[in-house]
Amino acid sequence: MKIISFPRIHVALADLAGCTARRFGGAGFAIDAPYTIVDFQHDVGHSIVLPKTTEAATIVQLRTLCERIRPLADCVRITVEKMPPPHSGLGSKTALLLAVITGLHLIKARDTKREDLQRISGRGGTSGIGINTFFDGGFLADGGHANVNGAHEFLPSSASDGHIPPPVIARHPIPADWKFTLLIPPGRYYAGSEEIRFFDLNTPIAREDALATIALLYHGVAAAVVTRDLPLLAQSLVDLHTVGFKRKEVEGQPSVVRDLLRTLHAHSLAAGMSSMGPLVYVVTRTCAERELTLSLAEEHNSPALGTFSGRNAGFEVVDG
Repeated sequence: MKIISFPRIHVALADLAGCTARRFGGAGFAIDAPYTIVDFQHDVGHSIVLPKTTEAATIVQLRTLCERIRPLADCVRITVEKMPPPHSGLGSKTALLLAVITGLHLIKARDTKREDLQRISGRGGTSGIGINTFFDGGFLADGGHANVNGAHEFLPSSASDGHIPPPVIARHPIPADWKFTLLIPPGRYYAGSEEIRFFDLNTPIAREDALATIALLYHGVAAAVVTRDLPLLAQSLVDLHTVGFKRKEVEGQPSVVRDLLRTLHAHSLAAGMSSMGPLVYVVTRTCAERELTLSLAEEHNSPALGTFSGRNAGFEVVDG
């Protein structure tokens, strides 16, 4: 049995000011590649087989996860056959952990609620996009986390656990003619203590920035998806990248990433940086727009991972 899980693009986090009843919240898109494939086979013992290029932190997390949910992992050989590059803005760690958890429950015929699978993953402490697109696909907006006793702690998902999964407050199918070109400029990759330090130094943001971000996400990005208005998406992304935490994320990247975004925006392309980057996505409708995107990317030394469709469904189970 194989589980195929799909990446997500994270548009922006909303309230990192503590000015509403909910911390965080945000929006993002599921896309159909580059995907993760995990194979599960009954075996005499327990083993995890990973690509040679897998980073040490991922190996530790997977082993720790399997120890925590034994005996589900007993007598199962888990083989990670394919996964996208980590820490680039595709939500690859969330897609991998949820694939492993879901696959183990299925191969052992355990009927487990979605919310329990999400909690076991330890993800979703900040963003609810990846842990929900895994099951639903599409364009999602999540409602963040409740402010408890007025406390406003802002940490990345990798450093936050034990939370109730953020609720999906809006889901819409991604227009079939929207294509996502993924670019990887030579930028900065945040992980571990670096990511925690970034949040510590750059939050809380100003109240007015958080409110502006919320407005742009819902009356800009979400409205653009529902009405299939690509120019509205383009302008909303321009504005989002100049305000709030998204502005700080862009400023945390070297000039090559910032210059690439400016150039794409100057050509009226719907472009953004996913999560903390360095991955840059460009949403297009025509071949001419995609050719322009690739030409501009080449000028900025930014290789393309490819052009992909939106993913309007969750993970897949493949027998055999």
